[in-house]
Amino acid sequence: MRILHSAMVVAVLSLGATSSAHAERPGPDGFYTTGVTVRKQGDKPLYTVVHEVKELPRSRSARGLVDAEVEKRFLFTPTGEMTCATFRAALRPRLIENGLAASTADAFLSACSKEKTRARAIVAIHYSPATKSTRLFVEGMGTTTLTGSAAMKAVWGVWLDRPERAGEKADLSGKL
Repeated sequence: MRILHSAMVVAVLSLGATSSAHAERPGPDGFYTTGVTVRKQGDKPLYTVVHEVKELPRSRSARGLVDAEVEKRFLFTPTGEMTCATFRAALRPRLIENGLAASTADAFLSACSKEKTRARAIVAIHYSPATKSTRLFVEGMGTTTLTGSAAMKAVWGVWLDRPERAGEKADLSGKL
């Protein structure tokens, strides 16, 4: 747990160095940034999402990122406090649409366990191909884990396999 938290802190601190780099060059922690997007409500930014991979996928596309059996992560940075209810409400239906059982989606999202995160909190989703585990880490709250490649693809598909979010998908895979 402490190692995961330390890795996430290093990743967030290195965003300034990696977010403008092309995916052809890894950042200081060895991850390639494939893209960055800012989710907004009207003109107000809600959070920033960064996608990174340890190895570039053979298929350099959003679908290739979903299918890639490589170490990868999403890093979220809320611009203000984010309620866990809002976080869960946004992700739960997409996870279920992508094949997770409702109870599995609920258990995964339970890492966001308090009323709200603080502004600029570290929220990260990390996939490890060695253990085929997808971890959700919410700073100051907890960590939950899903197992299996299908679960990882359901999670990655939320951002990278949504036709109605073509702009977001392009932003998160555009540096390939």
